[in-house]
Amino acid sequence: MSLLLITFLATMELELPEMTSIDDKLGHVLAFLYLAFLVDYSFPTSRFNLLKILPLLLYGIVIELIQYYIPHRMFSLLDFLADGVGVVIYALLFQILIHVPLFKLRWTE
Repeated sequence: MSLLLITFLATMELELPEMTSIDDKLGHVLAFLYLAFLVDYSFPTSRFNLLKILPLLLYGIVIELIQYYIPHRMFSLLDFLADGVGVVIYALLFQILIHVPLFKLRWTE
């Protein structure tokens, strides 16, 4: 459901005022931080490594390629970079999350 929602948001025509570049990049960072958490939390018995990271980054580049062909959207390597930053932030935050009791149980089951 999350992938469907994010894909919809990434491809819909925006009727809101133009987002600033910073707001747009922050949206990418937060979306991929969230997706990285979902992927890692869904498969707790394997480490957060390239097997989890590469599909996320592939999804990010696919979204950008789709946007290239949509008149009201555009391809942006900076958006893809922001996606990667979200994944990296998750990898760094994971070291904190494993000490939170709710999450600690999930990754030690």
